[in-house]
Amino acid sequence: MGAGIGFVRDAQNNARQNRDNLKNKRNFEQTHKSKTTNNVYTFKEATPEELAAWKKKFLKQQRRDNLIKNTLAIAIIVMLSLVAWWIFT
Repeated sequence: MGAGIGFVRDAQNNARQNRDNLKNKRNFEQTHKSKTTNNVYTFKEATPEELAAWKKKFLKQQRRDNLIKNTLAIAIIVMLSLVAWWIFT
């Protein structure tokens, strides 16, 4: 029974802190000021050749995945058909 009391107390503390933050906006701003970051990210631009190579590689992988999926689907359908034929004959 004692395991749930800590969760209740934590919920009460959080509710009290939330009420305090609603009453005093300045307190909220000071609490969460350090959590914001002003990082500027720079990303490498891809050349058209790199994009074309990536697209070709992606399409090749997609064709391979589709072939595997279709082969598995056909194999499962054939097996189920054989099992059904064996059961009903």
